[in-house]
Amino acid sequence: VNDLDMVIVPIGGGGLISGIGSAIKQLDPDIKVIGVVAAGAPAMYNSFKAKKAIDSTTVRTIADGIAVRDVCEKNLKYILEVADDIVKVDDEEIANAILFLLEKQKLVVEGGGAVGIAALMHDKIKYKENSKIGVVLSGGNIDVQMLSVIIEKGLIKSHRKMKLLVTLVDKPGSLMKLTDLLTKERANITHIGYDRTSTSLSYGDANVTMALETKGKEHQESIRRVLREHNYKFKEEF
Repeated sequence: VNDLDMVIVPIGGGGLISGIGSAIKQLDPDIKVIGVVAAGAPAMYNSFKAKKAIDSTTVRTIADGIAVRDVCEKNLKYILEVADDIVKVDDEEIANAILFLLEKQKLVVEGGGAVGIAALMHDKIKYKENSKIGVVLSGGNIDVQMLSVIIEKGLIKSHRKMKLLVTLVDKPGSLMKLTDLLTKERANITHIGYDRTSTSLSYGDANVTMALETKGKEHQESIRRVLREHNYKFKEEF
């Protein structure tokens, strides 16, 4: 702890940062203590800035472990004494941090535990170059379905997965020609759906929904170009 310049702590009800902040300030008052809340549960952020308890009327965030509506005045008193600042991160930023920790650090961290990393990743906290920063990752109790959605969206945003709806002529061999074309482009097809009954289709056409694993932005551009060159009508789904 003595080597640290800053400690970043998630805030829900405020008990964790009250305890950690009190201990750190006793050891070294110069160490910065920064709290992070979810933007969808900003009660403690608003209270800290106003220096009085301000409850939230609504709470909505993927960081359910820190989704606190009402402010504990006793905890707020401690936080005002030990915290140097409090910042907010939104759900998109939290999801990015969860995926980063999972992919790069091999850690499964829930939304409430990942807010500190989210704040650093998205430049919510100012610090000097070469600062030594400790970040509290306060839990790993994340819903499996939510984690699956975060991974899926993260792969799409990082151009490692794309979803297409392709319209083709509904006749034998049409689907095989499309899949052969994509295979030649080194796209890995992970899902295919075939629909010839949509009311938006012309008679004799079919829609193919596809999920592809890709190698990045340039790879996806190459796939789009080849589909256009072969006169396929398509759109991307997100």
